[in-house]
Amino acid sequence: SSGINAEWPLRPGVEEIDWKALKTILHGWVKGGCGEKNGKDCVAELSDMFSISGRWLDNTFRGEDSCQSLIRLEEEFTVYMETAFSFNMTTDTVKSVANKFMDVYSDMQRKSLCDPSCAAEVMDSFYSCCVKHSLEVTLSKPMRKNYQKLFRNMWGLFSEEKVPNLNSAVNKYLAMMDLDGFCKDQTNVYGERNEECESLGA
Repeated sequence: SSGINAEWPLRPGVEEIDWKALKTILHGWVKGGCGEKNGKDCVAELSDMFSISGRWLDNTFRGEDSCQSLIRLEEEFTVYMETAFSFNMTTDTVKSVANKFMDVYSDMQRKSLCDPSCAAEVMDSFYSCCVKHSLEVTLSKPMRKNYQKLFRNMWGLFSEEKVPNLNSAVNKYLAMMDLDGFCKDQTNVYGERNEECESLGA
């Protein structure tokens, strides 16, 4: 079984939370999201990035078959949704669910971000120097270690079972966040943006 404790409220143990790890994570998020890069206000830039999903949905519902529309991802999105609704939390383990989900999510993201016919437009719509900086800071090795510590630490609030090993799923997710490496076999637009930001000291 998944081992998730469905009862509410959560089991006692808030005092056991690794507050140092949580504080480090929160400070990292602030560092990654604030300041200026390439003359741009990163708070505003990141806000615009988070609105991109709404733009994609608007284009989809209008029936617009464009680079920024789910219509282009119909096959991958269908598999993604079918997978999301196929999980049985009484028989599937947390590890198996995470791995299956990240496999289909990765396929959808690859089509969304890396398709040579659309990569440049998609990249320009969200991947600014601020976004590059934010990803580098929030997914740095020290931050990853603290994410892992906090996850292991808080698992006991939700389940009495052993902490699942989600390394494979996490690594798949982190691979997607390295956009240059993730898309390198199809396009170099993210690498070119990285070089542009680095040349500007951003």
